[in-house]
Order: sequence, then structure tokens, then C-alpha cells
Amino acid sequence: MDQQKNEEYLAILKQRIYTKRFPSSLNLIDHSIDPHTQQMLRDQRLHTDERITLSLQREKAIARFKQDMLTIEISTIEKLIRSHGNVIANEKKKLTDAANGKVRLPKMLVNILNAITARQSNIIKRTQLIIKHKLSFFECAPAVMDEEEIVGANL
Repeated sequence: MDQQKNEEYLAILKQRIYTKRFPSSLNLIDHSIDPHTQQMLRDQRLHTDERITLSLQREKAIARFKQDMLTIEISTIEKLIRSHGNVIANEKKKLTDAANGKVRLPKMLVNILNAITARQSNIIKRTQLIIKHKLSFFECAPAVMDEEEIVGANL
């Protein structure tokens, strides 16, 4: 279950990066990083073009930081998923190695292994349906434009 939950979260994060819809928790970064600079950028003594240029540079740096944080999170989740897969494989191997390969597996152990495999298959199918449903939100939601795209469209 944990492996599938991580795969679901991973798919959503990747879609968020692709559609540039970062988690709302990252929006706090916009206002918490260097509020002094943000205040200086509002100073009317700066030429308007300079203020716009500096503001855009600041916003781009914050966006890169957000993307970097999500990339690290994705890497961590992918490693967790692989670890879960290894644990599952090792536990199954322990069950089958109990007979040391010399003795035929007892019927009860075979039934347990089959039940585990069936349950695992059902969990995977259910998670795939959930992921598909959750990702459909991004298809219906309006697109988000970058600052560069907005500036380019206004020209």
C-alpha cells in the first residue's frame, strides 16, 4: 500500500511540475524569501523598467528553487518506491526459500503466496484508477502561463 501511495503522489507531483501548478505549501516561499528585497522593489525611486526586470529575476529564481525542491522530493519518492519493491521481493523470497528449494512448498504456503499476489495486483489496479482520476483534474483545469509568456503575449 505504501509503495502504491508513493507512486500516486509521484505521478501527481510530476503532473504538477509539467503543468506548473506547484503545491500550495510552496506558495509560502514567495512571501517568506527575502521580504526586504521585495519591499525595495516597490520603491518608486527605481525606474519602472528596472523594477520590472529585477522583480522578474526574483520570481524566476523563486520558481527555480520551487522546481528544485520538487525534483528532490521526486527523487526521494522514487527511491522509497524502489525500497518498497525490494522489501516486497525479499519477503516473498523468504517465504519461498523456507523450503530451501528441495522440498515442495506446502499447499497452505502456495495459497498464501497466491493471495498475496492477488492482493498486490488489486492494489496496483486500484491505484492506477485513482491516479488516472486525480490526473484528470489537470486536463480540465485552465493552463498556467509563465511570466515570460505573459510579457511575450503583451508585446
